[in-house]
Amino acid sequence: MAGPRVEVDGSIMEGVSMPCALFAACPSELRLKGGTNAEMAPQIDYTAMVFKPIVEKFGFTFNCDIKMRGYYPKGGGEVIIRMSPVKQLNPINLTDRGSVTKIYGRAFVAGVLPFKVAKDMAAAAVRCIRKEIRDLYVNIQPVQEPKDQAFGNGNGIIIIAETSTGCLFAGSSLGKRVSVLYYGTNQFAKMNYTSGLSILFLVFFYIVPVVGVNADKVGIEAAEMLLANLRHGGAVDEYLQDQLIIFMALASGISRIKTGPVTLHTQTAIHFAEQLAKAKFTVKKSEDEEDASKDAYIIECQGIGMTNPNL
Repeated sequence: MAGPRVEVDGSIMEGVSMPCALFAACPSELRLKGGTNAEMAPQIDYTAMVFKPIVEKFGFTFNCDIKMRGYYPKGGGEVIIRMSPVKQLNPINLTDRGSVTKIYGRAFVAGVLPFKVAKDMAAAAVRCIRKEIRDLYVNIQPVQEPKDQAFGNGNGIIIIAETSTGCLFAGSSLGKRVSVLYYGTNQFAKMNYTSGLSILFLVFFYIVPVVGVNADKVGIEAAEMLLANLRHGGAVDEYLQDQLIIFMALASGISRIKTGPVTLHTQTAIHFAEQLAKAKFTVKKSEDEEDASKDAYIIECQGIGMTNPNL
């Protein structure tokens, strides 16, 4: 990093730049531009509501300022991350999930989409969760994003479950703009002077953009994702596990996290952390009696104890 201010264009995840900023010589400001709520990546709400409070257990803090939300396919969002460097990262131990004490979230619409869509997403998610968790109040707030804080049209939902030991789990989903590919034929008559009248068929394709995935389905998808993450008995959800690997590798001492099924992203992150940072990881099935019927694992890392030479 050449200086304290960095501007990044595109939907680059905060976690890519954070490890560099933590060991910089001075406080950093990361200006990230692109989609804040898009497919194939954690929503910015996940970063602020789940990733931030958990990753700060390594011994650092950062500020996440959402200047503008941006949605697929236009993007246009802007987030500013501010953080100060540290001397060294602390190890973490996230193996005791505790019991779920709170479930809350937000269902949002932006642009031309009606507020009713947000209310329908929230209601559908609550109904789905209550089929499995009946003793907790589920507080999902429908939100109409202010026009001066959101670029383009979009809708989605994120639901957080908080436990008695401070663990956080999430389920999320987005309304999708679907392009439908139609196939058809066109025909016209053509006179063939040697064989009489023949018919020539012209095969054609055309694409019609439509707004797909109704509000109820978006809410149910998020609720089912959350419930699936709670069933496996881990202390982190499927999206957080791979994001913690680089910090575990750089920290001092031994870090341990309990997860559900180890994702391909996590396996890849471990491989490169071992190759590049020379950290040592082990992954084994959880031996806790309460996990006997669950697909839970312990990921353990002997971190390299990287120190900041600038501090």
